[in-house]
Amino acid sequence: MLEVIVVVSNQGTVHYLMRDEGYDYKQAFLLFKDCIGDLSKESSTKDLYLASLSFLAKCSEVGLYYR
Repeated sequence: MLEVIVVVSNQGTVHYLMRDEGYDYKQAFLLFKDCIGDLSKESSTKDLYLASLSFLAKCSEVGLYYR
């Protein structure tokens, strides 16, 4: 199972998405589905970006940390 996901922004900034001891896969999946639930194939880039920000802002609730 993955321990760390490395995220590189368009500006070249490196970030990490890591699991903590309290990580809960099912809750993380439900949070992800909740954050992208209103998106469709026609969603704008801005909407996709905002959904991503929403997930990253809330991911610590399910044991994921974005640094």
